Amino acid sequence: MPPEEKALEWFKLLLLRDEDMEPEIRNSVYIREAKSMLKALNKSAEDVVADYLRLLWKHALNDMKMSTLGEAGLDGQPFRVIITFPAIWPLYAQSRMKQAAQNAGILDSRHAGETKLHLCPEPEAAALAVMYDTDGHPVEVGMANST
Repeated sequence: MPPEEKALEWFKLLLLRDEDMEPEIRNSVYIREAKSMLKALNKSAEDVVADYLRLLWKHALNDMKMSTLGEAGLDGQPFRVIITFPAIWPLYAQSRMKQAAQNAGILDSRHAGETKLHLCPEPEAAALAVMYDTDGHPVEVGMANST
């Protein structure tokens, strides 16, 4: 992106209706700028989230292909994709996120079968992330890092 271009920020929050945003968020300069940029681009929040997820998905697939699996190995692997969302999001916003993931091509048909998509509240995802150490072994209760 050229340095003179303004980046689109806070666009994921636009999956929410205005009345479901806190007033200080809804009235922030970031939300106002994001809405203005979406209008200029003639895109919805779902469109922009899908664009972002499409690029992220393409990068992830390419990284897996190049690092370990190769083209044939990658196409033969079943995928389970987990997208997190703020725990306070209403069901309609979760549904819009799911639709954006579908529009991004994450759920496109593959030789290995259906890609499974799960939405997970961010606090739950954070808790699950710390249940295993970096080698994939469960962390024991009471286990502390001693440095």
